[in-house]
Amino acid sequence: MKLRHLLSRISMEIRLFISMKTSYRPSRVAILLLLMIHGFTWNAYAQSTVTIYPSKDNTIYADNQSNSNGAGEVFLGGNNGNSFANRGLIAFDIAGNIPAGAIITDVTLRLHCSNAAQGGANPTDFELHQLLEDWGEGSSNAGNHAGPGAAATTGDATWLNNFFDGTFWTTPGGTYQSTASAVTTVGGVESYSWSASGMITDVQAWLDQPAANFGWILKSTEANSYEGRRFDSRENHTQEFWPALTIGYTESNGFTPLSLFSIFPQGLYNGNGGLNKAKDASGNHFPGNIADQVTIELHNGSNYSNTVYTASNVDLDVTGSAQIQVPSVYNGSYYITIIHRNSITTVSVNPVSFGSGPVSFGFDSPAKAFGGNLLADNGNYLIYGGDISRDGVVDGSDMADIDNASTGLQIGYYPEDVNGDGIVDGSDMAIVDNNSTGLIHFILP
Repeated sequence: MKLRHLLSRISMEIRLFISMKTSYRPSRVAILLLLMIHGFTWNAYAQSTVTIYPSKDNTIYADNQSNSNGAGEVFLGGNNGNSFANRGLIAFDIAGNIPAGAIITDVTLRLHCSNAAQGGANPTDFELHQLLEDWGEGSSNAGNHAGPGAAATTGDATWLNNFFDGTFWTTPGGTYQSTASAVTTVGGVESYSWSASGMITDVQAWLDQPAANFGWILKSTEANSYEGRRFDSRENHTQEFWPALTIGYTESNGFTPLSLFSIFPQGLYNGNGGLNKAKDASGNHFPGNIADQVTIELHNGSNYSNTVYTASNVDLDVTGSAQIQVPSVYNGSYYITIIHRNSITTVSVNPVSFGSGPVSFGFDSPAKAFGGNLLADNGNYLIYGGDISRDGVVDGSDMADIDNASTGLQIGYYPEDVNGDGIVDGSDMAIVDNNSTGLIHFILP
């Protein structure tokens, strides 16, 4: 009985680690014992580590807003002696170096500081923030010291331009997440590392959606003068000082098919067990039998706030069906969540097991949706529509969005076009008005 209890506990702890991404790390003995018992091999979930160098890096200057340093040997961060900020930009090719479907488990960025203001006498916190817009690296070169930068060349990032001299940052100085992904205190000349859970989240997102990989911006707290630090770039003559991103990941050797059915956004429902195709100003917005697209999320079965897997831009066909391939490393039980561009987020009533082959699930009954949150329509059940603002409730703010769009004669594929006919008008308002009156809102575990 004691051995059975021990094995049960080991099994539980390892599954917690895999499904919840907790900080707990089971011992090698525990892992080996469990794998032997269940007949697994080490190749089932291959643990790997890779170190990669930047695909691009650059510096932008607050006091010389048309300057850059795309081809320079260093990039800068921190306020200069006149309290003007310098910010470093850096990006890595994640999808080109890590297999699709892998689970990121650890991320560390190493930078070599080759010069510090006042000899590093004032240690300063340097933050990594995820960039939200793409940017460029041109041929500008400000030399070894980088100082005020050099005149930007075509495609360079500057304080004002993400691509000189064509497009501008939405926010001058770089458009980035306000919350830092990691923070490290930098003093004098030596190498420093950044490693935090926020970086794991960033890298996982960039692997899953490479088109959104714009890298990080490196900045100090920018509270004082003489915070400046010079970091060696990918163009530096000494390779050991290049920025290096070390990534640990778990590679799954397979996928679990997930087939979903009876996904009927209210606005697109045709009244006869199917969906109308969403339209834009030119006609059908998607080809073939695709009605629209949804996002499918898997949430931890014990803690819904933990999203463990996301599939975006999933085709939803006219029958209300959608299919994705879930990496088989996700072999626990998860809440299935459906997110549509102008509908109420809808969740499976219970966690669904992904531990034994293909998974099929449908929202064909209120008993299948958490809180019974579906709209009955002649034997079928619909996902409530009208949450244009995606705040989880259909209310006056959604009505205001439609009112403004219809007044402006908005035509095309827009969230305000709730019924998907390509025109924002009174028919869209009717859906929102009814659901607002009914106090429709999302119901989550």
